[in-house]
Amino acid sequence: MGLVVFPFLFAAAICFLWALIIVILKFIKKTIELKEFVFGLVLAVLIYGLLYFDYISSDKVYRLGAYFVFPFFIVMLPFFISIFLNVFHSSKILRLLCNVLLVSAVVGGVIILLFQNYTLNIVEHLNLNKNY
Repeated sequence: MGLVVFPFLFAAAICFLWALIIVILKFIKKTIELKEFVFGLVLAVLIYGLLYFDYISSDKVYRLGAYFVFPFFIVMLPFFISIFLNVFHSSKILRLLCNVLLVSAVVGGVIILLFQNYTLNIVEHLNLNKNY
């Protein structure tokens, strides 16, 4: 199973590092504001909470599902949406949304790294019934 999980987690790590570099460069250039950091933090915590609640309310889950669900929805999806919006960043609202999503991807990656036991091992942590 590691042959399936490892490339996906590696791709999520690449997205996280790329988003981190972009956020750092935007912070140095002062093109990102404090409110965008706050909105990105709130968005990442909200997505994490919704996914965690979804796992709590589930009767049966796939054993390796957390390895795909959490990195995809917390890191990869906000990153790819922000890259897509970066192409159309002509308006101030799209620029703001792009920055918020980038910060959300970075904060989401940090959440996954800091709380691995509660994200990637959520099935064992919550003692959920497993499908294989």
